[in-house]
Amino acid sequence: SGERMNGAGARPWAAFAPPCGVNVLQAARLGLRSVREAGRRRGGSCMCERSPHARAGGGSLPAELERLARWVGDSSDMKDAAMRLVQLGDGLAAEDGESIPADMREHALKVAGCVSTVRVAVSVGEKRRVSVVGEADARVARGMLALLVRGLAGADAEAVVKVDSEELIGLARLREWLPRGRNDGMTNMVRAVTEATLAAAARDAAQPPPASSSVPAHAAPATEDA
Repeated sequence: SGERMNGAGARPWAAFAPPCGVNVLQAARLGLRSVREAGRRRGGSCMCERSPHARAGGGSLPAELERLARWVGDSSDMKDAAMRLVQLGDGLAAEDGESIPADMREHALKVAGCVSTVRVAVSVGEKRRVSVVGEADARVARGMLALLVRGLAGADAEAVVKVDSEELIGLARLREWLPRGRNDGMTNMVRAVTEATLAAAARDAAQPPPASSSVPAHAAPATEDA
């Protein structure tokens, strides 16, 4: 898992997807070091089978992330694959800039185990839709980050925490042309995004409901005597 940029203490959120029978909000509220323990206690059917974002073939990748991974993996050779990944990263930098917005930087995670310096941050919006942002100081690492930023944009939080890094690496065929350190970096990026999503879901769940609006007394319409 990564480390919080502000150096605060250890995070309670697990760096792995919640198990069967525990959805993302339950996992975030539990705050267990390993939410898999809760899954064993609770039992229940696998939520990835119920998720509309899961592939029909049983895979864990949201549709857009799968599409981008296959696009990289369908390259004709190693050079073409590298260029496609770099193209994704350069496009991300050009369109979204290369820094995490100030209002998300407090909750950003530095990804451990990467050859390059990579940071990610996640926000969970309406209907638990996820937005991933990040920054990386190398083009290949930025391309891997762009796979996640683009591929997970608007995905349901529950689908995001079920992403299987091995499936992603396999579809993109990263093991065929990237050294082990880079592949480990991709795995750690997925873990960091999972962890950040759980934390963002917990923050969202902890927000108090909006106060009900009431019409001030002085704004009530005047009544006329009969």
